[in-house]
Amino acid sequence: ATSHEIFVQKLLRYVSTKDNVLFGFEVALIVFVVYYIVVESVELMVFRMNYFVQYWNVLDNIIIVQILAGAAISLYRSVTINDLVTRSKTDLDTFTSFETIAYYESVYNDLAALCLFFSWIKIFKYLKFNKTMRHFLYHSV
Repeated sequence: ATSHEIFVQKLLRYVSTKDNVLFGFEVALIVFVVYYIVVESVELMVFRMNYFVQYWNVLDNIIIVQILAGAAISLYRSVTINDLVTRSKTDLDTFTSFETIAYYESVYNDLAALCLFFSWIKIFKYLKFNKTMRHFLYHSV
């Protein structure tokens, strides 16, 4: 299959100090999500099916699923890139297509944008609890 689009990709991640700091934040996010899964599981066991009645609980689960899907895509992308780069180094006469990597990068970016959108909705929920922030929110937006 041929592609009519040009994608700029950083194939090797975690090379510089900045990349390693980013990796640290990604690990911290996964640790936070694991804790968040435990908290949501406890709530689910306590409230049973009534847990899904509240919109915010459904939104929490959507965010968790999006973050886990993003982590899975990121892991798949890293493993696939390592395999493709190794294969391209050993077989210099064969063209190596990185089109699947570009596709998954696009899916990852779209997923990250959706997760950010839902996270902002969740942040607005917390802003409404504080009277000062509620005043700021309604008069500035």
